[in-house]
Amino acid sequence: MLISKSVDLDCAVIRYAVALAQAEGIKFDSVRAVFWEGEALYPGAGFRTHNHIQLSIINPNCIKGIFLPREKVDF
Repeated sequence: MLISKSVDLDCAVIRYAVALAQAEGIKFDSVRAVFWEGEALYPGAGFRTHNHIQLSIINPNCIKGIFLPREKVDF
């Protein structure tokens, strides 16, 4: 599946870039990266079928809390 493979690749790219930066003494709390993937939506389009933004929290101390989604109820 394209999405699963691209998520793994995105993660690898971000981890590699962070490792390069850390080797130079540069630290990040988080990283945001844009990935353009897939076919153009139409000729000359700036958008593609699988464009996405990947967020990565590098410093776990930046995560202040999590929530657990509740069960769906009939309404």
